Amino acid sequence: MKIGIVDYDYKLSSDRIALYPKSPRYSSRLLVLDRQKNYI
Repeated sequence: MKIGIVDYDYKLSSDRIALYPKSPRYSSRLLVLDRQKNYI
């Protein structure tokens, strides 16, 4: 499962970099959601 989580985080981080210039608030929300999902 760790490998799946790593791939998941990597994909989201790539999306976050793409979204950052357009909507930094939304990308920061993704970061928070990432952390919540990892804890669950």
